[in-house]
Amino acid sequence: MTLLLAEIQEQIASIIESDKNNDSVINIKKALRNLIKQKNYWEEFTIKFSQIHPDFINNLKNRFPGLTKNDIDFISLLKLNLSNKEIATLLKISYESVISKKYRIKKKLQIEDDAEFNKILSEL
Repeated sequence: MTLLLAEIQEQIASIIESDKNNDSVINIKKALRNLIKQKNYWEEFTIKFSQIHPDFINNLKNRFPGLTKNDIDFISLLKLNLSNKEIATLLKISYESVISKKYRIKKKLQIEDDAEFNKILSEL
């Protein structure tokens, strides 16, 4: 559901940006912008994630206290076994940025191996 909503938001943003010079669609653009801002889907995701994995975030914070909120949010997406492309779509960042962020988090956690990282995620 979250991926679908992210795609819808991306398509709406694309519509808004597609015709910047046409004054006849200004009202439509305003309405679409309001639609995008209307709901905080990330907050809903966090609530539902916490219901499914109630102790994950607390265990992660306890085990790795140096993580930021953004790191924890990103790791939550990894916990769901989402692909790098899916994460990029959700976070509206490039595929390469997802790979870099994952690398930086593993470095912060002092983990070098993907298998070890996945094992830690599954244990939490």
